[in-house]
Amino acid sequence: MNEVNITVVILILATIHLVCASVVLFLISKSINRLRKLKRNKYIFAHIEKLNSHKLLVMVLPLIGPIVGLP
Repeated sequence: MNEVNITVVILILATIHLVCASVVLFLISKSINRLRKLKRNKYIFAHIEKLNSHKLLVMVLPLIGPIVGLP
């Protein structure tokens, strides 16, 4: 029974990580779309590039985090 409880807790934590990551990914995408509609200049272009790199990080970290934090 103890092993089942640990499995359930791990699945709940993984689900929470994925839900939070999807919300952040949606907010980043929304911000990128808003910035693309503005007049392009050096600052906006740099900000879009920074957000795109954060977008990749948001997709990878929820999968790596529980694996690293578990042991």
